[in-house]
Amino acid sequence: MITKNRRLAAIMELVNTHAPNSQGKLLKLLHDRGFAITQTTLSRDIKQLKISKIPDDKGNYVYMNSHQDMKDSNRFFVKDKAGYSSGRGFISIDFSNQLCVIKTRTGYANGIASDINQRGSSII
Repeated sequence: MITKNRRLAAIMELVNTHAPNSQGKLLKLLHDRGFAITQTTLSRDIKQLKISKIPDDKGNYVYMNSHQDMKDSNRFFVKDKAGYSSGRGFISIDFSNQLCVIKTRTGYANGIASDINQRGSSII
């Protein structure tokens, strides 16, 4: 069990410091540290640790600790593509436990709120 606890701690450290974008990269980082595990075991560990793949500030999806206390770790940004963020009016979402703050361009809040009410969580 000590080995599993060390492995889980190493996974958390690697996710927090390297923000890998795939299980393959995370698995390689673990192998580099001497952990001989399979991708299946890594998947189970990721699920147990409640690590999620979320977009970073550049729009790339990376593994992050969902309970990380880093500044802006719970912030989601729209990737800055011409027409996407400006066309929809959505800028960012900040979460604090169960509270969500959505930042929009001026004049877009009512439309985005209406979309959320109509579609629920399927749009985010």
